[in-house]
Formats: sequence, C-alpha cells, structure tokens
Amino acid sequence: MHSSLLAPIVALVLWSFVMCAWLYATRIPAIRQRKIAYDPHRPAEEFHAQLPAEVRWKADNYNNLMEQPTLFYAVALTLALLGADAGLNTGLAWLYVALRVAHSLVQATINIVMPRFAIFMAATPVLLVDVHTCGADYVLKFQTETLWSKRLGVRQRTGLLPPWAPADPVAWECAPGSIDIHDDSSAAACARCPLSRLPSST
Repeated sequence: MHSSLLAPIVALVLWSFVMCAWLYATRIPAIRQRKIAYDPHRPAEEFHAQLPAEVRWKADNYNNLMEQPTLFYAVALTLALLGADAGLNTGLAWLYVALRVAHSLVQATINIVMPRFAIFMAATPVLLVDVHTCGADYVLKFQTETLWSKRLGVRQRTGLLPPWAPADPVAWECAPGSIDIHDDSSAAACARCPLSRLPSST
C-alpha cells in the first residue's frame, strides 16, 4: 500500500521516540545526581516528586503522545486503506503532526499551561475533521461497493467487491469466469458484455 498518509504517521511515531530519548536523557542524570532510589513498594508519585519539574515535563509529554495521537493513527490508517489520501486529508494529517510537535516542545521546555492548552485545542478539531472525513469516505465506499454487488450480482457474504474491481462501474466489462454473476444462464450468456447490458440482479 502506497499512501501519502503514511508519511505523517511515521513522522509522529518517530517524534514519540525522540521524546522517549529526551525523557531518559534528562531523567537518568537527575536520578544519579540526586541519588534517588526507586522503591517499588511505594507509590510512583513519591518517586516522581523527587525529580525536578523540568525532568517530569518530558515524561508527561511522552505519556500524552500515547493518548490522543493513538486516535490519529487509527483514523489516518483507515483513510489510507480506503484510498482517501487526497490533498486535504494529507494536509490535515501533517497539520496535526506539526501541532503535536509544537505541543511537545512547549510542554517539555516552558510548560506554560495556556499556550500548551491552546495548541492542544487547535489540534483536536483537526483530528475531528479527519474522523468526519474518514466516516464519510467509508460510507461512500460501502454504498458504492454495495451498488456494485447488487448490479453485478457478486456473491460475496460481505457485500464488498474484490480488490481488482475498477472504480467506474460503467467502464467494467465482465470476462467469462472472472466472477460469479447472476444465475447460471445469465452468466453463460455474458461474453464480455458492457455493464449497461447486464440485467439487474434481485
């Protein structure tokens, strides 16, 4: 599968690894410098409270990247599988990635609540638009494939077309033996006939 939506997905995954590396690059020296001993029998909050705030910010942001962005991965992959990787969807995906990177930089460095919250609120509608587009594209694809199945009489339990079916039903010509259409008599009579000449299945 080749889709332009895969690039922003990979970019955000790589950025998550960057934040993970930044987390440990600051946490480990802080633990050594302060000689902090982790006690598994004590609440984790007590351990975190011993770390400097600037160190905790990186971990907080890394945790944030494991929350809402997981919805982005699901939506973007669904759009890619549906073939809905037009300019708008890809542009929205890159915009979401850019906003999440900006959110990380603000939270990990200065952690001022209002700018951080503003970036988060800007990214959320972008994700919602992608979700809406994903749903609309799925409904359109399902309806189109259902119409295909009814028109050609494709006998598939899912009601979906095989992957080789073209997007334009009018341009399709049925090759004998390629698919099981209608009943035996109509299938036998079909010899690369245009789709418009096929009887409607019931």
